[in-house]
Amino acid sequence: MVQMRATVYGLVQGVSFRATTRFHAVQLGLSGTVKNLSDGSVEIYAEGPQEVLEALLERLQSDARGALVKSIKTEFGFFVELSGFKIIH
Repeated sequence: MVQMRATVYGLVQGVSFRATTRFHAVQLGLSGTVKNLSDGSVEIYAEGPQEVLEALLERLQSDARGALVKSIKTEFGFFVELSGFKIIH
């Protein structure tokens, strides 16, 4: 189990991208958070098996539902045990 921090750039605010992220994360059994950042990007913290975290990123690039993902910057680290998957406002 690892933790991932991903920053998603593009048209990702105001298009239900956080809700789409939560939907896919819950389907994949991940825990974490997703929130808008002041620069127009979206930040995702998620925990789970690395291959499942990578599946989340693939889903977000191919099924963004109205968003336009231009790039995703990722960092992987240690597992710290998050609970559930929440949208932060």
